[in-house]
Amino acid sequence: MTTRYPKLNRRAPDAMFIGGEWVQATEGDTLETWCPATGELIATLPSAGPVDVDMAVCAASEAFTSTWSDTSPKQRADVLFALADRLERDSDRLAMIDVVDNGSTLRKMRADVAAGVNMMRTYAGLIPTIGGRTIPLDSNSFNYTVREPWGVVGVMMPFNHPFMFAAQVVGSVLAAGNTLVFKPSEFTSLSTLEVGKAAEDLLPPGVLNIVTGSGTGAGAPLVRHPKVNKIHFKGSLPTGRLVLAGGADTVKPVTLEMGGKNPFIVYPDADLERAVEGAVIGMNFVHQGQSCGSSTRIFVHADLYDEFRDRLVARVEALHPSLPWDEKADMGSIVSRPQYDRILRFIAEAVDEGAKLLTGGSAVDREDLRDGLYIQPTVFEQARHDSALVQEEIFGPVTCLFRWDDEEEVIRLANDVVYGLTASVWTKDLDTAHRTARRLQAGLVWINDHNRRPALTPFGGYKQSGIGKERAMDELQTYTHEKSVLLAMGPAPTASVRQGSRL
Repeated sequence: MTTRYPKLNRRAPDAMFIGGEWVQATEGDTLETWCPATGELIATLPSAGPVDVDMAVCAASEAFTSTWSDTSPKQRADVLFALADRLERDSDRLAMIDVVDNGSTLRKMRADVAAGVNMMRTYAGLIPTIGGRTIPLDSNSFNYTVREPWGVVGVMMPFNHPFMFAAQVVGSVLAAGNTLVFKPSEFTSLSTLEVGKAAEDLLPPGVLNIVTGSGTGAGAPLVRHPKVNKIHFKGSLPTGRLVLAGGADTVKPVTLEMGGKNPFIVYPDADLERAVEGAVIGMNFVHQGQSCGSSTRIFVHADLYDEFRDRLVARVEALHPSLPWDEKADMGSIVSRPQYDRILRFIAEAVDEGAKLLTGGSAVDREDLRDGLYIQPTVFEQARHDSALVQEEIFGPVTCLFRWDDEEEVIRLANDVVYGLTASVWTKDLDTAHRTARRLQAGLVWINDHNRRPALTPFGGYKQSGIGKERAMDELQTYTHEKSVLLAMGPAPTASVRQGSRL
């Protein structure tokens, strides 16, 4: 069959990966995977239900007990390094699968594949550092701790970085000694299945399981399953709240990353050209704004505001939306019809409420893109701070400019949202930079940057942006828990000594 999208060399079947086998949904339910850039059907995948999730969890539980919990740190590292090498050799093929499945540009997805492989190798290399502590008590006692895996970990990831998130999570969860049940986004499951295919002869059956399906059909049963000991969710705030509540019945620990509404603060002494470019890069237009860390609220000092606005608008209007596999594309397509409609609804509501539209604001009207989900890069200014445009995460190519001249007020406005994921400060003055960074309620604050997230940089939010940290040693720690062992040596202590030891 001839398609408008490039031919994909997919090796994984249209199936789920459970217990080392490729299987269909027990009830026969399916979900369709579409290319958002052209509107064409790519694949028909199983849509898992509670029975399928139970099969995956039981396979993971059995694999943890029978094999994976007894593997040495070196054995786990060797497997992950071998898997990373396989994925790197296939990087061009995997990047194109994500481009067609997700709609983001080829250069963005190439960078994602490289980042995912790098994180897998990072976690493999950190395995020998997963250690405990020794605690001095007295001459007749020895107290030490060990860090142990949770067992079965359930993970649900969103649509925006399919391969990168899969490689990251497979790397960290397995490195820490757990087994994994992974549910990718129902919109972008294909590259995750490719990771499963690459790993199938490297891992014992059941160590890695991939279930495809919806949040209600597969995600909710995964969260509630009594044999799942730890949950990690990345996605929207409303869904994250449901995940947190769903884990409460079995009191399982839940790590959450639920997005941001991220301030970008430009001081009057900032390098103007660098700040404008930072705003464009920080908005992730190359990814259609579909990033939790995007610079969606840009606060510019009055001394620079007019020139900054004019330069930003010119820079944004020069961006070239195109078919995402076009090497020259600056933007691709929105990932799905529901997300596309949601973004346009936010834009329309902002215009109705009186926000001033500087550029963009509608679908891309071009014959070559007529069947895809393309939205113009959009910039507003001076919207009401209590509006949905300013308060809610849109997850699209939409940002808003604000003029300021009072530092206390701009800090107040920057912090006046329920989110607290990222922020950036643009200034040449070190005192200003560190003073502002200290006052911003965000888990990651950049200074004269707004995008980089190295593998060894902890990442996680304040407030309702989430619970816990990813990346670096922090991610491995969250997939283990600490056991304290206290050894009594020598003669039995007297009652008074025993009493005092409690202090």
